[in-house]
Amino acid sequence: MSSFSSGDRIPLMTGGYAKVVRDAPLGSGGQGEVYLVEYKGTQHALKWYTSLKMRTSVEFKENIRKNVYDGAPSERFAWPLDVTEDVNGSFGYVMRLLPKDNEEFSDFLRTYRITKTEPPRRVPVKFASFPCLIRAAIQVVDSFAALHRVGKSYQDLNDGGISMDMSTGDIIICDCDNIAPDRTNFGIAGKQGYMAPEIVLGTKTPDVYSDRFSLAVILFKLFFRDDPFWGAKVCKCCNLTDYNYRKYYGEEPVFIYHPTDSSNRPVEGIHDNVIRMWGRYPQYLKDLFTRAFVDGLKETSKRPIEIEWMSALIRLRSESFMCSCGGFSFVSDDAEKSGECTCPKCGRSYPVLMLGKTRLPLAKDAVAYSCQTRFGSDDFEKITLKVVENRLKQGLMGLKNLDDCDWEVFLDGTRKSVQPDKGTEIVPGMRIEFDRKTSGTVLRRN
Repeated sequence: MSSFSSGDRIPLMTGGYAKVVRDAPLGSGGQGEVYLVEYKGTQHALKWYTSLKMRTSVEFKENIRKNVYDGAPSERFAWPLDVTEDVNGSFGYVMRLLPKDNEEFSDFLRTYRITKTEPPRRVPVKFASFPCLIRAAIQVVDSFAALHRVGKSYQDLNDGGISMDMSTGDIIICDCDNIAPDRTNFGIAGKQGYMAPEIVLGTKTPDVYSDRFSLAVILFKLFFRDDPFWGAKVCKCCNLTDYNYRKYYGEEPVFIYHPTDSSNRPVEGIHDNVIRMWGRYPQYLKDLFTRAFVDGLKETSKRPIEIEWMSALIRLRSESFMCSCGGFSFVSDDAEKSGECTCPKCGRSYPVLMLGKTRLPLAKDAVAYSCQTRFGSDDFEKITLKVVENRLKQGLMGLKNLDDCDWEVFLDGTRKSVQPDKGTEIVPGMRIEFDRKTSGTVLRRN
């Protein structure tokens, strides 16, 4: 039976009320129900607690009130906006509605969602393109970097806490009621498969370090759609009981691609996603996962921090390319020696622009961002460079300056300036000074 009916007015601690719009909840779970309400003239969501543990915890409620006062660390959080007064021995909080076309991360992992129609249908859930997947990964990392910067931890990061626009990669972090000051916990440890070993064993309470472990799990599942610890050893136990979960995720976890321990490798026919995709990604990304799931199992300080993930993901975004034939690939490790990258589908070669460690393939529509071309910038969304085709000479590619300052281009002793919204032909050996401290070079082909 629902807690509220359409038209019910629920008083708020800040004054006023939230008016229930529909009789039936939008959804329900172990903690409570979510209702569609009218709040300050627009439609929002109201999470109402039915769990005895949540609705009777004074500290839990006070923490949500404090989060309302502090405000969201990033616009990507569906943050508590207001807290209700107690009604019939419980309370709730108001938050923004999730976009109706967004998909849950759990459905992405399953590859489909089940509609609520009669009869139910399976609807495929996948990103529109690889750049969309990368965008989602970058936004997840950036969101948790923002949270940790304000001294708070999420403490329950799992596949139910991320809502995604599959056409763009934009994400929203949900279930923000568990967020608390770092090392402060209200009894919620997390979800199986996402908790750090020390949380599984109960030797520590959730904190920033356990968040970083869970973040690595989320990223691994985004890229490989498989579990980093569910390999041959776990498959042999047949049933993941509490005892087996504690053993394989707390006491004796073995990363499925552990560099020296092959006892828990992926199993063909079961873990085909990760088997097919592990070899496709560059080593610098796989090294971060190995650190998180090998060195970082017991030594929490060795878990990759957000800036390391961000650097790797921004590099990965730039080193992926779409050939004119439709083939998709990453720049190979020998690009710096050969001076070019090659499409594995048709064999076409493209010049490469070195931006620090990043090897940007200069295929049509390739872009670079402010964080790569401007010293000290952390803006990973503003495009400052784009590969464009000459309007008068079909097939002739150039670099267009989309920044707000001049570039200086050097080639064989010559120098020229490229103003904003202007371009320059791509010539092997040319060096571009984007500002006084940041430059890039187009590799010469060998």
